[in-house]
Amino acid sequence: MQHDPYVILGISPSATPEEIKRAYRKKAFELHPDRNSDQHAEQLFRELNEAYALLTDADKRRNYDKQYQNYSRSNTDQFDHYFEMHVSSNNVKVCEEFELIFTYTGEGRFMQKPDLRDFYITGKPFVSFRDVYRSGKTARETTIRYVLAAKRVGSFTINRAAIKLFGKKFITATQYIQVISGECFFSPDKPADGRPLQVSLWYNAEKGGTNRKYLVNTKHTIYIPRSNYAQVYHTIGRVLKLIFAFWGFFVAVKISRSGIIGFAIGSAYGAIMTYLLYYFVKVKPVFMSERKYSLVISYLQNGYQPYPPHARNLISRALMFINKLFL
Repeated sequence: MQHDPYVILGISPSATPEEIKRAYRKKAFELHPDRNSDQHAEQLFRELNEAYALLTDADKRRNYDKQYQNYSRSNTDQFDHYFEMHVSSNNVKVCEEFELIFTYTGEGRFMQKPDLRDFYITGKPFVSFRDVYRSGKTARETTIRYVLAAKRVGSFTINRAAIKLFGKKFITATQYIQVISGECFFSPDKPADGRPLQVSLWYNAEKGGTNRKYLVNTKHTIYIPRSNYAQVYHTIGRVLKLIFAFWGFFVAVKISRSGIIGFAIGSAYGAIMTYLLYYFVKVKPVFMSERKYSLVISYLQNGYQPYPPHARNLISRALMFINKLFL
C-alpha cells in the first residue's frame, strides 16, 4: 500500500483498536461506491480496506510503526521544518468571516489547536497540500484553513498552537483579534447585538492528498448579524404565523372542512399579518431576505448550494420552503 494508513483513516498512530474501528465505519459510509458517485470512490474504498486490514493486524501494524519511526529519524535533519499560524485579518466586525490558517511541513502528529470558544466555526476546515523546496530539499506542506466569525465585540487572543514533527515540538505565535460592532442586517439602524441568523449552504469539499482526492458534500454556516430588536420581532412573527396556521386548521375542522386547507389559509393570513408587523416596525423578514445578504450572494455565486444532498427532489425542497415560512 502506497499511502499512510493513519492518514487514510484520519487517526493518530496511538489510536486504540476501538478508535480504528469507529474511524473505519465512518469513512466506509462516506466512500462506499453505492453512496459516493465520485469516479475515484472505488479506489479510495479499496485503499481504506487495505489500511484497516493493516492496522487491525497487530504484527503488521507493529512492523509498519517501526518502519515509520526509522523513516522519521532518518529524515529529521533533511529539511528545516516549520509550523505557522496566522489570521487573514486582525480587525473584524461582529459576525464577519475571517480565516485562521495553519501551515506545517512533514507528517504532523498530535496537533494541539487553540481555544476558539469566542468565535463561530462555520464548518469543517479546508485542507490542501503542496510540495515546497527549501535549502536544496523538498517536503510536503500542509495548509489547514478554518473560517471563523466573531461572536461579540472586544479584544480576543488566539493562543499558541503546537504540533509534533518528527518527534520535535513546534509552537506558533499568538494571534490577536480586535472585534468592533457591526450593523444589523435586518434593521440597519440598530447594532448587531443579538443572536445572528444562521444560514446553511452546501459545497463539494475536496478531500485527500496529492495522489488521492475525492469530493464530499459539506455544510457551511453563514452568520448574518442581527440586533436584539430584530430578533425579538422575528420571534413574535414566528409565533404569529403558527397561531394563525393552527387557528385556521381548528376552524376548518369545526365547520367540517379540510384541515389542510384551513391550515394553509391560516398560514397565509398569519404571513400577511406578520409582514405588516415587520413593515411598521421597520424590520426585514427572515424569509427571502437572507438571500440578499452580500455574503450569501457571494457564496452562491461561487457554486455553493442552498439545499443539502438529501433535498434534491421537489418534495424535499417544498418541505424546506414551508419550514422557512415559519422563520
